[in-house]
Amino acid sequence: MNRAERNFLLYIVLLVGLLVFFVCILIFRYDRSALLATSFFGSSFYVIWGIIHHVLDGRLKKEVVAEYIFLGLVTFLLFYMVLYS
Repeated sequence: MNRAERNFLLYIVLLVGLLVFFVCILIFRYDRSALLATSFFGSSFYVIWGIIHHVLDGRLKKEVVAEYIFLGLVTFLLFYMVLYS
């Protein structure tokens, strides 16, 4: 599998994961605990996807891992603040 095909497959996985995330938000929109769990799993999925993507491209560095963790954490905290404020 060449790089373009691998990237296409990885982005399809990301798109499917994000669609599942948004569908879960719609399904559980009245349950705060389920929304919090959904935001945790959605953020975790994004972090893991980003790390795997960079490992497969051979470009993984500590800064990239820190960036994905930071963005995942900020996203989760924003959901938490919106749900429990």
